[in-house]
Amino acid sequence: MQNFKLHIIFIAIIFLPGVVVGQHDTILQRYKNEFKKYKEQELLRQKQYIKREDSLFIAFLEKEWKEYPVYFKTKKPKPKPDEQPVIQHPEGISPALKKLERRLDSITSEQNSENTNIPDKKEKGESPPSLNAISFSPGSVNFYGDESYLIHPSFQLPDFESITKENIGKYYELFLKIPDFTTFIDLLHQKKNEYRLNDWGHLKFVRAVAETYTTIPKEQVLFSWALLLNCGYDVKIGFNNNDIYLLAAFDREIFFRYCIDQDGVDYYFLSDVVDAETIKSMALYRKGANQGKSKISLYLRMLPQLNSPSFNNELVCQNNTFSISLDKGLLDFYNDYPFCNLETYFSTPLSDKTIQQLDAIFKPLFNGLNTADKIRVLLLFVQQSFEYQNDILQFGQERFLFPDETLFYPFSDCEDRAILFSQLIIHYTNLSCIALNFPNHVSVAVNIPDWSAGLKYSYNGSEYVVCDPTFINADIGVLPAEFFNIKPEIIPIRY
Repeated sequence: MQNFKLHIIFIAIIFLPGVVVGQHDTILQRYKNEFKKYKEQELLRQKQYIKREDSLFIAFLEKEWKEYPVYFKTKKPKPKPDEQPVIQHPEGISPALKKLERRLDSITSEQNSENTNIPDKKEKGESPPSLNAISFSPGSVNFYGDESYLIHPSFQLPDFESITKENIGKYYELFLKIPDFTTFIDLLHQKKNEYRLNDWGHLKFVRAVAETYTTIPKEQVLFSWALLLNCGYDVKIGFNNNDIYLLAAFDREIFFRYCIDQDGVDYYFLSDVVDAETIKSMALYRKGANQGKSKISLYLRMLPQLNSPSFNNELVCQNNTFSISLDKGLLDFYNDYPFCNLETYFSTPLSDKTIQQLDAIFKPLFNGLNTADKIRVLLLFVQQSFEYQNDILQFGQERFLFPDETLFYPFSDCEDRAILFSQLIIHYTNLSCIALNFPNHVSVAVNIPDWSAGLKYSYNGSEYVVCDPTFINADIGVLPAEFFNIKPEIIPIRY
């Protein structure tokens, strides 16, 4: 009897795990089947929801339009001196700066001896070297000098007849019926990540792609609009009797563009040419139709990764000249950028290519220097390496330069130097900075640990010491007395 019980226990040990495993597999398979069914139901509900929303949107397009006045948004230029200001010092320059001036002279002389092919100085007001930034061949997009190959879906664009709200609605309805157009949208998002584009860069790429499908301007505008809408952006179509235009809402105010105020939301024209004489007002579809779409962000923390040609430029410091190679594609990208608030420019870093070249200059120079003296070297470099000219003289209107642009253009003024200087400080000292926006000047203040001397500003519980890269001979903490009783707007610098 005892042996019989042991035999039963032995059989149970051998076969019970298989029964348990078999039951486990059955349960697991049932859960998989239920999840698959749930997923299919959710996808179906999602498709039904999108189809219902698309139907409502098409109904808006065919009926809900309103005429809005068109106006031009400008920006009053900040009054600035015609010549670069100088800080007067009893000895001409402070002893601390004088000591570092000699070191900077020796380093730039040594670096200059290795650069023999230096281009001629650019003429005043010259634009970046044009790359024919948006040019095309079948199956590819030349995006700021970088050839991008796309597997284009083989579809025919919807026909478009005369410009009416009914025809615009019909066009969008036919667009949604293009086979696998959602796969194409995914490809555009993939290219955004591949190029490290922000929203503005993505918009420019989508418009470039749209132009590969048709050479007819009205169809390019419509196709760009349909693609951008399905990429999730708050873009709109506007029309009058003569033409059709693409407009977009941005996450910040931009200037020197025509726009429409639609119930408190500014929609800016993206077209390069707007005839102000013929366009006094424009029909736009109603506000609620784009609900859930995102405004175009102009924040530019990551720079586009473009494989484009280079351009050699020269810099002069302490009467010594050295060459720096700049990315043509990036310069053209900046030249197309909407003119917006100062914070956008202050929060944009130098390109990796530029940083590598500046490292070769500054890292040997910084050997043995403390943080304060590194800041002084950078002050001297920015104060003395760039010819000064205000925006009105150089561009005919107010314009802010991105850091790499200041290394390209023949002239710069106070905000351009402040933008470049702040990024140099962040890169070489890892100290935080703020921008100081005075009524007629822009400067920088740096959070220098254990620094007591000079003019300071408080921000978010920390003390920042002024470091002005425009006033020649200005040491750490120094600004002319005229600024002492003026409270500047403090602009945070994100990094």
